[in-house]
Amino acid sequence: MKHKPSHWLFLTNDWLLYTNLVFLFSLFAFWLFERTAFEIAETLLAPWFVICRALTPPSWIVERGNMLLGMMWIFSGCFACSMLISTCLVTCRRYLARRRLEQPAFSAREKKK
Repeated sequence: MKHKPSHWLFLTNDWLLYTNLVFLFSLFAFWLFERTAFEIAETLLAPWFVICRALTPPSWIVERGNMLLGMMWIFSGCFACSMLISTCLVTCRRYLARRRLEQPAFSAREKKK
């Protein structure tokens, strides 16, 4: 008897794929549009920076211009946002697939009446 893979496995694979694609796209955008991307990231990732500032030991923040720490915060924030975006994409894709499957059955019932 063959074991049928679970639909959760497919959802997890889709989620990981979308997460990687969104994260790579955001890194490419940072590289391509450096100044604009950092301005946008500063605005969008402001809540993430508050969390990072609260979790970072004070000894690590020697001065305000700690470049490595700032880059670490930005990359981790981009990854966290890409995980949230990919969760939304997988959820919408699953909902639209169900809707598309239900649509022909609904129109066929309407034609019979």
